[in-house]
Order: sequence, then C-alpha cells, then structure tokens
Amino acid sequence: MNEHVDALGGIYHRYSDDIIVVLPAENVDSFEDMKIFLQDRIRKYGAKIQIQDKKCALGSLTISVQLLTTAIYLVMRPKWIGVPWV
Repeated sequence: MNEHVDALGGIYHRYSDDIIVVLPAENVDSFEDMKIFLQDRIRKYGAKIQIQDKKCALGSLTISVQLLTTAIYLVMRPKWIGVPWV
C-alpha cells in the first residue's frame, strides 16, 4: 500500500490500527475511489479486519505560505469532504 501511495506522490502512515494517507489532489481522479481501493486492499490482507465507515474520513488540506517582513507563517485550513473522526 505504501508503494502505491508513494507512486501518487503521497504519504502513508500507520500506527497500531490507525492509518492516514495524504495525497496531492492533482494525482487522484476520485478520493472516494481511492478510499474504496485502500479498504479493499486492507481486506485482502486481513480478511478478519472490520473497517468501520463511521471511523473513516476524507478531507482536504490547503497549505499556504505567507511572507510578512522577516517571518514566514504556514496557514493550514482543513476542509472535511466526508465525516471527520469523532
């Protein structure tokens, strides 16, 4: 899975049973299709794994850089496409 995400210019991280995938929007046709692909891949390698849709979320993140005199500020604005984690 890491190789597939890496080929799309993204990052993949896993901690215990949590997974986060970050992909550049210009490299993905449909984030919903990517979510389904990742869920199918997880099920393929762990048939007993139950993925709970209520714990899955799609979101977008815009990062901009602002130069003010001698300081650089990074501004991050998350925007949820799906249901955010509770």
